[in-house]
Amino acid sequence: MQPLKSLNYAQRAALLHNLLITDIPDFLSFLYEYTETVQDKSAEIRKTWTEQPLVADLWISLASTIQKLLNERSVELHNQSQSFSELLFRDFEAIFSVHVLLKYIKKETTSAKFRQAAELLFI
Repeated sequence: MQPLKSLNYAQRAALLHNLLITDIPDFLSFLYEYTETVQDKSAEIRKTWTEQPLVADLWISLASTIQKLLNERSVELHNQSQSFSELLFRDFEAIFSVHVLLKYIKKETTSAKFRQAAELLFI
């Protein structure tokens, strides 16, 4: 096994999925809800966006891309660590997915094991 610090986001996500597959559906539901929120508030996001170096349109586009993946490949994302990690945690999608993951682990209803694993892997 490679040292943790040498793993990229996709490899970390695959490990998270493999370790805690039973918690993945709740995270994916939260991720979907977050993409809906971004889509619903896109006009407001464009007006108030201050995050650099990303631009608001990229953030909204990422939400749309991930929402489409969640709709079209839901079973794969739930059941296959490779699909979960490569589709949601590679390239620019990783920026969005990691952001949402870090929001998800702050929820009281997130399992302690999932929270600890995500913190270890992504913080």
